[in-house]
Amino acid sequence: FLRFRGMPLAGLTSADQTTAADWTKFGFHIAEASSLFSHVAQRPALRFRGVSAHIGTQIAEARGYERLLDHLLGLTEEAQAHGLAPDTIDVGGGFPVAFLSEAEWRAFQHRLLARLRDDSAESVTWNDLAMGYEAPLSTDPRWSGKAYWSAVPQSEMLAHLLHHTFADGRTCIQRLNDLGSPTLIVEPGRALMASAGITLTQVTGTKTVLDHTIVSLDMGINNHGTNLISPDMFPAAVHPLRESDTPIEAFLAGRLCFSGDMISKSRVLLNRLPQRGERFVLFHTGAYSADHFASNSCGFLRPAKVAIQTGGHAQLWRKPETFSEIFGNSEDSLLA
Repeated sequence: FLRFRGMPLAGLTSADQTTAADWTKFGFHIAEASSLFSHVAQRPALRFRGVSAHIGTQIAEARGYERLLDHLLGLTEEAQAHGLAPDTIDVGGGFPVAFLSEAEWRAFQHRLLARLRDDSAESVTWNDLAMGYEAPLSTDPRWSGKAYWSAVPQSEMLAHLLHHTFADGRTCIQRLNDLGSPTLIVEPGRALMASAGITLTQVTGTKTVLDHTIVSLDMGINNHGTNLISPDMFPAAVHPLRESDTPIEAFLAGRLCFSGDMISKSRVLLNRLPQRGERFVLFHTGAYSADHFASNSCGFLRPAKVAIQTGGHAQLWRKPETFSEIFGNSEDSLLA
């Protein structure tokens, strides 16, 4: 396989999670395609299977995949023109998950833009982080970062792409047929797993900073590592739920000893203000959040990983770590 980059795909998600535009360490630039195909065609010992790309993660808009597919289909045609016989096209992953409803997402963007334009408006992000707004004071401010709602989430994105009509009037399926029906591979890991998992933790306390409520949790971004790349937005709730609950917005803080350890840098709507020791749930964390950067920062133990089957049966996938496992190479006297 030859993996390519250099497509006009910047701004569709967080810059640090964009992996098929110009500024990425992955793949060959599409401008090199012709010379690469010639190089492979002259070496009969190489079996050329096809082309691939990975657009990034949480690509909420279909136009990004439409552009990606158009380029990969075109690259396959170019490979055939060099005498190669590719039988596979891999469009990679990044299929989106709707972490929020459209109304919640639009309301958040509206409130954030209002604050970035007017200091008297209410803050909705930690330290007034602009997140996806790069030019909020312009006459046409556009969101160019990671989005948390999509009109075509999960499998709907694939259905849209297969029937998308390109500029030449052909659909994706028709273009695939014209190429000899190569296998189309998708890698929808996040789309399959994100909503299948939750993170269950405990409240260690609450406080107020600059009139904002902060809920401190018995976890850190070592358990929620995608926040180190770009701020995440996950729905959350305090358990147990009560009929008398009064909703409140709060920032979520971790337990690690550095200021960047924020589980949520945007205000999260909770069902009520929690008390120390209560259970706390973060939703849609079955994908990257469960394992990404799952190191032992500050010597904290990694929690158990439990799968809940349809009938309610709990299956232990990974036991909780012990200090002996973390410091197992230390002298026994230090662990006593």
